[in-house]
Amino acid sequence: MIEGLKEEGLDPDPSKHTFKYLESGTSATNKQFAEFEQQNVKQALGVNLTVEYVDWPIFQDRTKQLDFQIASQAWGGDYNDPMTFFDMWMSTAGIVPTGWTSEKYDELIKKTTETMDSEERAKLFAEAEKLLLVDDAVITQGVWRFKNTYIRKFVKGYVSPTFGTPDLKNVYTSGRE
Repeated sequence: MIEGLKEEGLDPDPSKHTFKYLESGTSATNKQFAEFEQQNVKQALGVNLTVEYVDWPIFQDRTKQLDFQIASQAWGGDYNDPMTFFDMWMSTAGIVPTGWTSEKYDELIKKTTETMDSEERAKLFAEAEKLLLVDDAVITQGVWRFKNTYIRKFVKGYVSPTFGTPDLKNVYTSGRE
């Protein structure tokens, strides 16, 4: 944080800065997430955040125009492969507007599509992740959501995947009273 402030020609003392945080909703849940983020950023980096809550259409318009300092948005993977989280940051994707482009990142992600070697893909994804999260610090994970799935004891064969939707073709009941 201090290094980044210096690069921008700003006072290197994080406590002297307040950044605007654009939250992608106005619900109680959005308020919870934004307050959690405020606390985390204050504790980890020493900076203050002021939150602006806007409804989704306004959020989309503002982020497309790059009218934000920090913006909060969630993404859930929809298939079981790292690409579900990586291709959206490619320069040509147009999914999450950040203003960031990287030929190196684009090339790394492209290479993952050209190999079936899982170890090679893992290395390429790790390098791309480092570029995205550390070297260029384009995004940061604020919250890792989880879900609890409660199934009755007589339901068998149900699997709740981490990515995508449940496949119910192997589900059956046994011992139902």
